[in-house]
Amino acid sequence: MGLGHGSLWVHMNLYYRGLGIGEATIGRILSMGSLGTVLVSIPAAVWVDRFPAQGVFMLAAGGFGAAFIAQLFVPRSH
Repeated sequence: MGLGHGSLWVHMNLYYRGLGIGEATIGRILSMGSLGTVLVSIPAAVWVDRFPAQGVFMLAAGGFGAAFIAQLFVPRSH
C-alpha cells in the first residue's frame, strides 16, 4: 500500500498544480489528509477490538473510496 499511496499523492500534487492551486494550499490539503488519518485511526482501532475486523476494514475501504470520489464533485476555486 505504501508505494501505491505514495504514487497517488505525487499525481494528486501534479493535478492540483495543473489546476493552478498554490503550494501553500497544496500543503494544507496534505496536512489535513494526515490529520484526518490520525482522527480516523483512533476510533478504527477501538472498533477493531469490538467488532469483527473484516467488517471494519471493508467499511474503511468503502469510506476511503467514497472520499476520493467526492473530490470529483468539489467545485474548483481560483
